[in-house]
Amino acid sequence: MESVRERIIAARSAKLIERYHVYGITRRGFAPSSIATSGYLADSLADDVLTVLDSLGLTGARRPVLVGHSIAGEELSSIGSRYPERVAGLVY
Repeated sequence: MESVRERIIAARSAKLIERYHVYGITRRGFAPSSIATSGYLADSLADDVLTVLDSLGLTGARRPVLVGHSIAGEELSSIGSRYPERVAGLVY
């Protein structure tokens, strides 16, 4: 069953995909990913995001604008402060 949060994200994503490529990342510890016993600090979660960006080739001229809310804001702050050259912008 889809949560309210998932419905809101899906509705916003539907509008964004008209003009942008939109990728959703399931963070560690959230279904359907496995539950990790550690690694929930903002820097660790941010490193997970950077790994996904690398795997998608979203680097250099293809730097993304990252969008998130709640704890994702902490992740985005970590990325922006440690690796500002990796992103075109942050929205949280």
